[in-house]
Amino acid sequence: ESKESVGQAFNIGSTDEITMAELAQKVIKLTNSSSEIAYKKHSEVFGDNFEEPHRRLPDISKIKKVVGWQPKQSLDEVIVEIAEYLKANDA
Repeated sequence: ESKESVGQAFNIGSTDEITMAELAQKVIKLTNSSSEIAYKKHSEVFGDNFEEPHRRLPDISKIKKVVGWQPKQSLDEVIVEIAEYLKANDA
């Protein structure tokens, strides 16, 4: 609803940096899953032209400035909420 946000793209996410391996471990722990982590080459999954970012850390300063948005839940809370939703909806 902000005039300043029309036509803009924003990063939305946590300002806590986490690797994909750490995220997978966190999901397994928080959901009491017996899943195992499988490591594959990027080219196997995404093809030869995929470029993986070395770091995943969204800069949310722009969205914070323009519309005042900032995360209200921790990553752990979001993971648990999504897991509960998926379980309740047989997904």
